[in-house]
Amino acid sequence: MNSLLKQAAYPFNIRRSVQDLITHTDDLVARRHDIARQIEAADRDGGMIPTHEARQWLDRVESARLSADTIRGRYEQRCRMFGGCSLNLWSNYRISKRAAERLAIVRSYEVVPSPITIDPPALAAVNIPIESVQIHSQESILEEALRCITEGPSAIIGICGPGGVGKTHLLKRINNNFVGDSTFRLVIFVTATRGCSVQTIQTQIMERINLNRDGDSVTRANRIVRFLKAKSFLLLVDDLWGGELEMGSVGIPYPLKNEGQLKQKVVITTRSPTICELMNVTTHVKVEVLEDDEARELFMEYNGHKGLYSDPHIGDLAKELVKELKGVASQLIHFGKEMRGRKDPKRWEDAIFVVKTSDTTHLQDEDQLSLKGTIVRNLKVATENMLARSNEVRQKIEIAERNGKTPTNGVISWLRRVDSITSSAEIICGQHQLNLDVSQSAAEKLHEVQECLDNQPSDIVVDVLQTPTEYIPIQSFELRSQNIVLQDALRYIADDSVEMIGIRGAAGVGKTHILKKINNSFHEHSDFQFVIFVTASRNIREQIARRLGINQDDRDAKLVTRISKFLEKRSFLLLVDDLREILDPKEAGIPFPLRNSSEIRQKVVFTTRSEHICGQMAVSKKIKVTCLEQDEAIYLFRQNVDMGILHSSPRIEELANTLAKELSGLPLALITTARAMSSRHHPTGWEDAIREMHDLFRHKDNPLNMEKGVYQPIKFSYDSLRNDTLKQCFLTCSMWPVDQNIRKDELVQCWMGLGLVDEPNIRSSYNEAYKLICDLEAACLLESGPNNDVKMQNVIRDTALWISHGKWVVHTGRVSSGPFRNAGHFPNIFEISPPEILVEPSPANWDLFNNFHWDKAMCVSLMCNSMTKLPTVSIDQDLSELKILCLQQNSLDANIARVIQRFIAVTYLDLSWNKLENIPEELCSLTNLEYLNLSYNFSISEVPKCLGFLIKLKFLYLQGTNIKTIPDGVISSLTELQVLDLLNMYFGEGITMSPVEYVPTILPELGAINNLKEVDIVIEGSFQYELLSQCCNLPLRLVALRKMEQSCALFRLSESIFQDNLLGTTLNYLEVSDSDMNVIEIFRGAEAPNYCFEALKKIELFNLKMLKHIKCFRLSPHDMFPSLSVLRVSFCDRLKNISCTMYLSKLQHLEVSYCNSITQAFGHNMNKSTVPTFPCLRYLSFAYLDGLERICDSDVTFPQLETLKFTGCPNLMSLPFNKGTVPLNLRELQLEDVKLWKNLIWEEEGILDLLEPYLKIKVSPPTTCLRHKTS
Repeated sequence: MNSLLKQAAYPFNIRRSVQDLITHTDDLVARRHDIARQIEAADRDGGMIPTHEARQWLDRVESARLSADTIRGRYEQRCRMFGGCSLNLWSNYRISKRAAERLAIVRSYEVVPSPITIDPPALAAVNIPIESVQIHSQESILEEALRCITEGPSAIIGICGPGGVGKTHLLKRINNNFVGDSTFRLVIFVTATRGCSVQTIQTQIMERINLNRDGDSVTRANRIVRFLKAKSFLLLVDDLWGGELEMGSVGIPYPLKNEGQLKQKVVITTRSPTICELMNVTTHVKVEVLEDDEARELFMEYNGHKGLYSDPHIGDLAKELVKELKGVASQLIHFGKEMRGRKDPKRWEDAIFVVKTSDTTHLQDEDQLSLKGTIVRNLKVATENMLARSNEVRQKIEIAERNGKTPTNGVISWLRRVDSITSSAEIICGQHQLNLDVSQSAAEKLHEVQECLDNQPSDIVVDVLQTPTEYIPIQSFELRSQNIVLQDALRYIADDSVEMIGIRGAAGVGKTHILKKINNSFHEHSDFQFVIFVTASRNIREQIARRLGINQDDRDAKLVTRISKFLEKRSFLLLVDDLREILDPKEAGIPFPLRNSSEIRQKVVFTTRSEHICGQMAVSKKIKVTCLEQDEAIYLFRQNVDMGILHSSPRIEELANTLAKELSGLPLALITTARAMSSRHHPTGWEDAIREMHDLFRHKDNPLNMEKGVYQPIKFSYDSLRNDTLKQCFLTCSMWPVDQNIRKDELVQCWMGLGLVDEPNIRSSYNEAYKLICDLEAACLLESGPNNDVKMQNVIRDTALWISHGKWVVHTGRVSSGPFRNAGHFPNIFEISPPEILVEPSPANWDLFNNFHWDKAMCVSLMCNSMTKLPTVSIDQDLSELKILCLQQNSLDANIARVIQRFIAVTYLDLSWNKLENIPEELCSLTNLEYLNLSYNFSISEVPKCLGFLIKLKFLYLQGTNIKTIPDGVISSLTELQVLDLLNMYFGEGITMSPVEYVPTILPELGAINNLKEVDIVIEGSFQYELLSQCCNLPLRLVALRKMEQSCALFRLSESIFQDNLLGTTLNYLEVSDSDMNVIEIFRGAEAPNYCFEALKKIELFNLKMLKHIKCFRLSPHDMFPSLSVLRVSFCDRLKNISCTMYLSKLQHLEVSYCNSITQAFGHNMNKSTVPTFPCLRYLSFAYLDGLERICDSDVTFPQLETLKFTGCPNLMSLPFNKGTVPLNLRELQLEDVKLWKNLIWEEEGILDLLEPYLKIKVSPPTTCLRHKTS
């Protein structure tokens, strides 16, 4: 009874419930700020980190704040709408109940976890890679040193010896001995070369123990002392020069404590016994030069000639050289390698002479450096490292300047010092090549370089810069007249006196093609830092910012300033295509006037149809693109017509030449008409086309007829399309904004929703739609774009809108966007009967739409605008003709509900990619809807009961939402449903998602719908997975399997889960993620020997932390997945390899990332004599695989591979190619580090030269794991 009363009180206690929630939440948020400040102070002062419980508490409080803000917003909205009083008790009940529930949660967070910070976890020792040098006499020295460190009472141990005898190598071995050992909490290795400052030592220590490096040396020392004073640590200081190390100044707790479990020790290496005395060393370990026998053995080992000393030609010379090297291990190793393979006695005599004449008489003294050649070589290496770091600094400065920042004076000074030191080092190295003795100057410069490296600014973070030129794919045809225009343009660009170039000509004459060829001319070698290609029909400012990598979040004025400041001191070439109104360069961020000198070159080239624009833009040079001459026109036409038809009859061949002549030399008209004629097999059809074109181009001096002369040949291609369906599909493409890439799957969904594609099953529908796209591409009415996209060329889009003229209302919202435009002002909507379509990609001013004639359109497209509201709908407007409404990719929220409910006749509604937080009840009153797309409104979490009123609905897309509940009976009410997409958003590891609770309920409901063709769904847990076996004839197309429990250690993906063959013909995409199985086993039972997933093309395995193996039981992977073309494997930390992919015969795209247990990706090819590996693989990527050392053995081949990428694979040792297996189609081999490339091991000589032309070094920025699913 009490529970019932409590429920009944909710609607009447809404004000108190919300106010209580707000009060408690504000108090909690204030406490959160205090805790966050304490954590920040602990991090700053002592390098401490928040505990897991504290981080979790902070996250929960933030989540509670967001929830409270949402409830407050909804409550305040109702107060504004109803004056604080609403008769809708159900809405009041929901808000009040949710506030009360959230208040209980908020109160549970009032207890702050303790402690809130802890010391950061650290490895006792970090392994230091070292060369495996076997010096027997040093083994006993190592044992002695380790015994003194672990067992002896000495706090400070000194390892002393002359230069080059192996002290550093010994100290690194001491460090590595404690990897995985618990004797010390921390083992810290630092280098103290000559001139090394206290700050440099502090920086190395603080980097090792993750301490904040801000402040002066005294502040930093106090911070280090506080961190180390109560901890066991071993400090290893290498190569101490010139004086004692003031441990107190550095921050080392002194005196060191060694009592009980607390051990604090310091080990130094030095060349000077004096330094050992100054450092109060109590245990001395001396490292001597090698005895003669051991010296000879070491030299021979690195020379690689086992019978070296008995060689009759060079044996005695080798002994003499070893003797002159005086037992210095580093020199024995160096010269051993240098003389490897040298058989000429003269070379050995030269080496002996160099050693004898070098100042080695005091080689064993404490301050004597190494030999001349080694010094100079070290100088070169150090200088290269310094230059590399300076380039990273300059990249950081360039990126910072894009975001309105400037470099500090300290950084500028450091870069100037780098340049000065580099010049001096180059002179010294040049003198060395002339055999001048530069030992002393080289040694001094080497220390200067090292000091410069040590003082590099510590806050530099490298990011990726944009490439100077982005290559643009274009149709390949060579025309003499266009090449002349291209060469003229390039000549003017090279001329410093020319700043702005205008390329003008009629529509369809080839201006865009020429501008793209200009862009591509600078792809390989560019005199400009940036070549920027933009399209005038889109926001030029945003295109430039995106191309330069500049943050676009700022307001327009600030963005203009950022672009201008970034470009004003840089060389750039701006290419603007299809300029139809005057452009103010300053408004786009282009620094004006342009600068052209020996140091900076700034150019602008634009194309336009208007002579007037060239004059108003004050161009330096104008280039006119004219129509093609007859011979070129005939050549271009014949290049694009079907050669089989062309040569089928001498008469057709003759008529083809005549038709080409009639097209007035317009390339676009020639190409589209030639493609359209590919279906005309009889001369009569060609004669009809000639007569039609003759009439079109008869009045060439009439501008209107010339305009029609551009559009009409394209309309001829449109008229030649094989049926009305294809024509309608073509026209719908004009609803997307000009020059926008359109996803093919998005087009397919649109055409299905409009009823243009309606096949018996979903697979056939997609196949038919892809055929239609191919037909439009073949007719040159659509262009292929990146990432499986298509695009409509602007003149062709203009033609599509022109075809609609007189039948549809066409208005594009920009003066420069459509074929009908009034110069100088925003045109009003004009009325033409019968009205059918309105296209609006980018309105300039929404105030102009207050009298928007909704009743004059059958289809309205307002996509891609960032709209927050819809144009006003007046009460007297009749909306009975409006059938199609495209509102995707805007910023619309629940405020559209009152407007949207007026569109009662709409059958097609796309509201995807907006900001709806729920599905408005008003939307459910649109009972004529057949297509509804609400995908990627991320906050939608529930389906209202009233959605079941949409009984005519055939297509419902809810992908990328966060829906967790669907009321019973809603889905079963949608009896006409054909496609249901419930594939919700995947936010990434560590972010809470709503559990999918509706699956057990809706699966039976879906099974009762007769017309269903596609279901896209998330299955969570083994229980829901097993339920699939009870769902016969359910056409699943996109499936995500998540949260499979630990008990499902052996996860079988087999036909036994799916009792009929329907899934094998419908499943297109499969995700398995966030689950605990150890093994994925692909299994096919004996009762279904031929079962396979014949339609499955994409698989993703993500965040399977326990997964170790993927196995195929009693079948080949290809047998179960004959069509699989894309596979992505990520965050599978225990997975050993992915060898099961080698024999997937249709696999084209493979990505593996964040799988740290993989050392070799693919195993041995067991069937190399009969079955080839990776027969179709074109793209292979490995990212962030710390353990990856090699891809595979050399018997695994990649015959079709085009792109091979490595990102974050620091331990990669080799690539599996030899001269016979280098992929013939290889286009790109991408690595992050030149050093990694140079250190790769090759099976054969010459492979590096074969692969180097394809090498691209690209540093990738840090990535985060956030993604979503699309079909």
